[in-house]
Amino acid sequence: MYPWSKKGKKVDGEQEGKRGKRENLVAGRRKKEKDLIAPIIFQGTLNAVGFKHWLNKHLLPSLKNPNVLIMNNAPIHRKNLIRELGEAGVINYYFCQNTLLI
Repeated sequence: MYPWSKKGKKVDGEQEGKRGKRENLVAGRRKKEKDLIAPIIFQGTLNAVGFKHWLNKHLLPSLKNPNVLIMNNAPIHRKNLIRELGEAGVINYYFCQNTLLI
């Protein structure tokens, strides 16, 4: 609910109109397990460089082979990087259109 009032009049509510800094979470997850794999929390946006860093430094070292990596088609999921890892035998990968199915 978004209340409004005339300028200078107070609106009683539980939330302030000020926004804080957003925190984002990137993590892996195994099917049928509740625990997240290699979670990191950060402020700002995640770009392809940040995703590559998380993948190489956090996620991959915590995985045991064999693995299947399923991702959506977000621009940060650089297909060339993922294909290189697949060709090196590090992971099997799949890009899906609808991540609601994951």
